[in-house]
Amino acid sequence: MGGKVIIVEGKTDAERLKSILAEPVTFVLTHGTPGPRTLEAIEALRADEVYVFVDADFSGERIRRAVAEALPEARHLFTRKMYREIATTPLVHLAEVLMRAHFAVDLKAVRRAVEAEAEADPELRQALRRLYARERRKPR
Repeated sequence: MGGKVIIVEGKTDAERLKSILAEPVTFVLTHGTPGPRTLEAIEALRADEVYVFVDADFSGERIRRAVAEALPEARHLFTRKMYREIATTPLVHLAEVLMRAHFAVDLKAVRRAVEAEAEADPELRQALRRLYARERRKPR
């Protein structure tokens, strides 16, 4: 198959990650619990770079254990426990996690998403303005 594979719990998680990735990635969805068919598909991916990026909850830990048993060389990516789910994790944090794992991330897409969130949140909008002002003042 070749390329990178990310194992996630559901379609929403895959779509959220796809929205900021700047490289082709194959997603394997576990739909909460990896059954025998899903584990067989994961085992067939041995030649690929396989990553596990699931929610920081009981279900996510159960998935991690099952995948670690079937595919011990898979790398595990984590969201902060305070966010619990990939679906509710800020895109900025997801981008950081992916970049640390050497994925190409579309930073313009992340910036657009953050600015869209800021439109609805006056406090976040003010924080972004202060951040951009500091960025402009920074000597290059």
